[in-house]
Amino acid sequence: MEVSIRILSPEVFEKYGRVVKVPRDPTKAFVSAEYFDFWRTSTQFHIEGGRVEIGVCTVRARAYTLPVMERHLETPEIFVPVGKDLIFAVAPSRDLTDPQDEPRAKDIEAFYLKKDEMIILGKGIWHYAPFTTKGDREASALVFFKAETPNADCVFAKIKGDEEVLLVS
Repeated sequence: MEVSIRILSPEVFEKYGRVVKVPRDPTKAFVSAEYFDFWRTSTQFHIEGGRVEIGVCTVRARAYTLPVMERHLETPEIFVPVGKDLIFAVAPSRDLTDPQDEPRAKDIEAFYLKKDEMIILGKGIWHYAPFTTKGDREASALVFFKAETPNADCVFAKIKGDEEVLLVS
């Protein structure tokens, strides 16, 4: 099955979480000075349990195929590209209480995540390591989630029916 990679916007992504763009209007900055602008509270993010872990996910160029996805039932997750755009695939969970739930190919959507945006995935949203954009050999993202999520709250599943998913632009 082919999944078209879409342009990301808050409206098309709202069922998966939120999109936050880097502010650009200095007249709306909390502090604006000769050498910097500072916008306070571009967004808020709540994690039950208090501690936040910040990781780095570096991806290398690979085929735009998606054989497996993961989800976290206890925490939202933030992805912030570092210096380069990324491609990000997501799908909703059908049942957060079902440990046998699998992502379905027909539910997968893919988006271009620009280097001046970040996404906040809702709890239980299927996702996987992002992809580089064409021409990039490597790209990285900062990843924020509840501490110990990789050890305690990470469920992997193959695409339902082992259907191959190919992301296309």
